[in-house]
This record gives sequence, C-alpha cells and structure tokens, in this order.
Amino acid sequence: MNEHEILENVNDNADLIRELTGYPIQRITQDKSQRFRIELRDKINKSMNFLVRTGYLKEDGSLSEKSLRLYASKIAQWAEKELEGIYGSGRHISKERGTDEVVLSKYYGIGDKYSEISAKKSIRSFIKKRKLTVDKKVQRKGGRFVVLLDISGSMYGEKIYEAKKALLALISKVIETGDKLTVVLFNDKIVYKFSSDQNIYNALSKVLSAQAIGSTDIALALSEALKSIDERAHIVLITDALPTFGENPIESAISLASKIYDSGSTLSVVGIKLNEEGIENAKRLVKAGGGNLYIVKSVKELSSIVLADYLLFRSKSKEK
Repeated sequence: MNEHEILENVNDNADLIRELTGYPIQRITQDKSQRFRIELRDKINKSMNFLVRTGYLKEDGSLSEKSLRLYASKIAQWAEKELEGIYGSGRHISKERGTDEVVLSKYYGIGDKYSEISAKKSIRSFIKKRKLTVDKKVQRKGGRFVVLLDISGSMYGEKIYEAKKALLALISKVIETGDKLTVVLFNDKIVYKFSSDQNIYNALSKVLSAQAIGSTDIALALSEALKSIDERAHIVLITDALPTFGENPIESAISLASKIYDSGSTLSVVGIKLNEEGIENAKRLVKAGGGNLYIVKSVKELSSIVLADYLLFRSKSKEK
C-alpha cells in the first residue's frame, strides 16, 4: 500500500493516517482542501519511507517479517494481560469424557495484590489438606498444539478479523515457549497448513491474507489434524457454524473426534455465537474428543480464550 492508495479512502483509513501524520481524525475526515491533502500525502510518504528504512515495511509498502513478528507479539501480550490471575476450571463435567463447558474463574495470580488474598480460606485449606501447593516453572515441551480455523463465508467481517488476531497471538506465544504447533485454515477444503518448524513469516502472512469464503467441512479439518498427530496432541477447533459440507457432516466430525481421543489426543471447540443446535453439536464433539467447549459471545474475547486453552493444555502436559 502506498500514499495514493491510503488517500483513496480517507474515512476508512483515518486511524492509519492519524498514526502516520499525527493529525486528529476529525481534521483528516473533514478538511477537504487541496492544500491539506497535499500535506497529508507528503507526511504519509515521509513516514512510510522511514518505516521502509527501519525495516518495518518492504519496498512495495507491505508488512515485513519484522513488523509481523512485532504485531503478533503485541497481541499475545495484550491477551496474556487479560488472563492475569485467571485460571480455567472445568464445570458441567460429562459422565463420559470431555468437559461440556469451561468457565474461566478468578483465583489469585500474577498481577493481583497481596491484599486480595483470602487469608482465612487459604489457612483453612492448608489445615484441611495438610498440604501446601505452589506453582513452579517447569521447562518442558507440552506435545503438539493443533489449531483448526474455520475461514468459511460465515466468518466474514469482525469474526475473521478477531480470529486472525487470536491466531497471530497464539503463533507468537507457541514459538516463544518452544512447543510444537500446527495451524490449519479450512472451509470446504484445506486452504493452508503450517507447522512451527517451517518459516514463521510465511505463516503470519498467510493468516493475515486469509479471506472468509466457502462452506464449512469440519470433518475434513479433523481428518487433516489426525495426519498431524505423531505424538500426544491437543486440537482446538475455532468455528462459528455447523458443518455444512459432505454427507452426514456432524456424524462424520464426531466419528473423527473419537479417533482423535483414541489416539491419545484431545479436541476442544471454540464456538463463536453458536445457535442452540450448534451448541449441542459442539458439546457432542468435545465429549467425543475429551476436550473443552468455549462459547464465545463477544469475538473480542477470542485471543484470550484461545491463549487460555493453550496454557491449560501446557499446564496439564507438565503434570504428566
């Protein structure tokens, strides 16, 4: 993108123009004078040239690996900030296997004040159990984490935007911790597949450029995930819709979820604004796959929820 393309639609690019020029949004959107437009163009051009010289933009104006890594890292930091002091606890446990629903409950943790500790409850718990449990850092890889992101047409708009952010944050975090990661973007076909031993820049670029189009074949995505499992793994499916492609789509998906569980791995589902039928089918999937179900009502929560599921997987891996 260059200064001409940015100025073609001033209203849509107002936030970007403000960052590049320092002018307030109100003036950017309301001042239509030729003189001001020339000032904007010159300032945008100078700012973009600076970003090219410092390595944040490529010569054609597209994002460089340096900027993509920084962006992904910042999203991960924001998501982790929201998770400070939060621990995932399973509720509504299935009589079979898996957790029908996971509720994020507040416990004392990083970022909380000492004054917020419930001293009485802590002492009572210690006296009752005769055991003091403390968290300890364990440097150990937690197996493979597999993300299946639905990029079908129903994910268009804010949902695909927030899902991309969540995936970028997760990629940044997993690479930082040194765990193994597989990412699959799918609709009614496998659009893109990435493993953490490949070029991270290509993955970040592919995620950012992904378009929401096509129908939803969850069974295909689960089948692809099974191919990625060469050890114990945890798979998380991010979707906003029921499977709509193929013969008996939900039954096929549930059958594959059982195969995932039988292989020693688990499947969680992050359901975005599912209807009642979608919630019931998602419960069947996690029951078969032995994982957790997260119902997302606000898509802005996606990054934190996906990161929370990864951290839960990691903590369980350390216990084994």
